[in-house]
Amino acid sequence: ACGYSFGAATALRVGARHPRVDRLILVCPPASMIDAADLDGFGGRALLVAGGQDQLAPPEPLARLVAEADGQTLEVIPEADHFFMDGLAALGRVASAWLDSRL
Repeated sequence: ACGYSFGAATALRVGARHPRVDRLILVCPPASMIDAADLDGFGGRALLVAGGQDQLAPPEPLARLVAEADGQTLEVIPEADHFFMDGLAALGRVASAWLDSRL
């Protein structure tokens, strides 16, 4: 499952409760909308992607959440803002590489 911004927080909530979901890609989830227990308790693997220039969902709070969660990954795309006006191709590469590494 995957989601962007509010949709990323929603994907995490759904994924944490459905055993068929074993991987999540969460793009720019606002940390204030992420339940740390859902992220830590998610039985699969999650990739969180943040933009280094994101003013709406900055990467620092996400880094703290990921540090407390077992086995989850945070990738920061330095040039990206919340809307990926720059960094969209990098987002695709990061997500593709992460998915390929999980096959």
